[in-house]
Amino acid sequence: MQSSFKLREVRIVKFLNSLFGPREKDGILTISNLITLGGILSGLIYALFYVYGANRWLILSVLFLIGFSDLSDGFLARRLRQSTNFGKIIDPVRDRILLFAIFGHIALLVGFNAQIAVIIFFEGIIIGFDVIGFPRELVWAVHLMGKLRQLIHVLSGGIVIANNLFPEIIFMIYPFTGKISANFLLTTMLISSLLVAVVYSLLQVVNIRTRRID
Repeated sequence: MQSSFKLREVRIVKFLNSLFGPREKDGILTISNLITLGGILSGLIYALFYVYGANRWLILSVLFLIGFSDLSDGFLARRLRQSTNFGKIIDPVRDRILLFAIFGHIALLVGFNAQIAVIIFFEGIIIGFDVIGFPRELVWAVHLMGKLRQLIHVLSGGIVIANNLFPEIIFMIYPFTGKISANFLLTTMLISSLLVAVVYSLLQVVNIRTRRID
């Protein structure tokens, strides 16, 4: 009986170490990766919620979960030394699901228009370059630009969504800020996608030329 309990305790400790302890690059089951996977699931739930007209507070709660996933998984991966190849794959997947879910929600609220179509076009270019990859020395710069673009999209898209889902709350802020139009916010998102797509294109051209010279 006692040996069975000790064996169970050892297994629990090993499981917790696998979640919270440092892992090799090929590790999969880590706390940071589970949080990222939770963000992917939350992004899909968010899309289902607004498509089927769920309560607006439920939609907001899921958005907060996605935001927590985005802010915490990278921090924990570095803090716990759990940076894995699997995590590097699923992190941008979560980011793309969130962005396209936001685009879909905005299209549902204000109508699908040319701005949203062009944003999606440029995002497709960016995804293509991400799949191709960048030289190691450019990875951090590319990652920083991607996160900045995502921040602009989430903030701008969040304001558009809040204007429609929580007008009574936003109305209390208008006297201080003035109402920000959906057209302006979508233009901001479009410009950020365009700039990143152009920079990514230039980096790829430079990378190709450098390889030819070498």
